[in-house]
Amino acid sequence: MIRAGQKVRDEQIDQLVEDLNSVDVDPLTPQQLKQVLHSRGISIRNLGQICTKAQLNNVREIAVTDILARSIKLLCKDGLSFLAEDSETGYTSANIKKYILHYFVEIFAQEEFKGSSQHLWDFVTEHARKKYQVTVERDILSKIHLNSLLLNVCE
Repeated sequence: MIRAGQKVRDEQIDQLVEDLNSVDVDPLTPQQLKQVLHSRGISIRNLGQICTKAQLNNVREIAVTDILARSIKLLCKDGLSFLAEDSETGYTSANIKKYILHYFVEIFAQEEFKGSSQHLWDFVTEHARKKYQVTVERDILSKIHLNSLLLNVCE
């Protein structure tokens, strides 16, 4: 039963990738790609397969951007979960915004400013590998559109 379900899922993914490669389906944003996946009954967890099987660069970039954004959101959620507005501990909205901004600067730091950001990117790429079965290159920040990634993270 499980193998049959996996076979159907693999066939659906292969058909989607074929449609993406022939531009029968042409998502321009990660949100549009997500809608296409859901309309075909494909889980977001399969983004890694789509990323590795797709032949068009824009499709791969959209998939990688979404994978990275989801991994960064998880990192921020887990890493900043201790923050809550609490006047007794000194956490105010202004302080929380400073922490989040500092976190984003660390995540998106370019080579010359890297410090702890390498550790954060190690977490992001490891999460992408485990959850989405895709290996993200270490120099991915220089290869993708950061504005798109940041917009995706902020959704």
